[in-house]
Amino acid sequence: MNIILSKKALTKYQIIFKHLFHCKYIERQLCSTWLIHQSTKELNLQRAVTSSYLLTQKMIHFAKNLVYYLVYEVLEQKWFKFEEGMANVSSFDDVLKLHDNFLDECLRESLLLDENLLKILSKINRTCLIYSTSIQNITENMRVNKQVPVKFLGNKIFKGFI
Repeated sequence: MNIILSKKALTKYQIIFKHLFHCKYIERQLCSTWLIHQSTKELNLQRAVTSSYLLTQKMIHFAKNLVYYLVYEVLEQKWFKFEEGMANVSSFDDVLKLHDNFLDECLRESLLLDENLLKILSKINRTCLIYSTSIQNITENMRVNKQVPVKFLGNKIFKGFI
């Protein structure tokens, strides 16, 4: 087992899943921002914050599609290919080669091996996270200043606007 799951292989798994979890975290933060936007609908501020709503929707769309791509188009497809290849191996060296190819393909198609693409993706992710955090901080400051009571929103108790 130590030969197949070597430090090198474990490092590759960690890189892939750290990237995936970070993208999922950004998606969740943007969804929290969307919930904040939903809580402002009663105030009829649509004209004032329409561009913010639209930007949030576009960022959520990007984040969800990125996570979908990573999970279903890359990891799942490569895993199925890996399983099919495992049915045809004849030696231990074939298993090592197949596993290494699986990890390398996952890294490459997850946009983690192309430095230029990774920089662009990192900037986009960082921008989404900064935007989400900023919106959440602004609305939290508004709530603190106005001492807005807690209201019920769906299945969650949520500090919202009146």
